Amino acid sequence: MYDEIKRKLKVLGISKHSLAVELDISYNPLLLKLNGKSKFTLDEAIKIHSITKSTESVEELFGF
Repeated sequence: MYDEIKRKLKVLGISKHSLAVELDISYNPLLLKLNGKSKFTLDEAIKIHSITKSTESVEELFGF
């Protein structure tokens, strides 16, 4: 579901495991969130925006 986030992580060489650690969540819940089965918290969204060094807004990055 969050293909843009996945793409940015790949370009930056950030693994999903590393992202889970940065977000202080387990790997499986992260996968559920990236696949749209669970929702990111606002804090997680802001951290992902920062980690990916995104130039677009949080809303744009998450497709809102």
